Amino acid sequence: MLINLEALDQMFMDSPAPSHLTYDGRCRSCGQEFRIEIDHHISGGYGLAGGVLYMQEADKLTAICEACYRSNPELEA
Repeated sequence: MLINLEALDQMFMDSPAPSHLTYDGRCRSCGQEFRIEIDHHISGGYGLAGGVLYMQEADKLTAICEACYRSNPELEA
């Protein structure tokens, strides 16, 4: 399942940098290491660049790089 707003809210509340986070990891699909940049906008929304975050369990994230997601947006983590 794609990451939800509540999980993103919690990530930013737990962060010392309240407007920007990075997720460094390995793509679940191709295995390539990559980075997702996550911005918290004043309007209350979020911007993710570089890939897609998924929730595997209540507190476990996994990710797919942008290239894999663009080639197959139906990928499940």
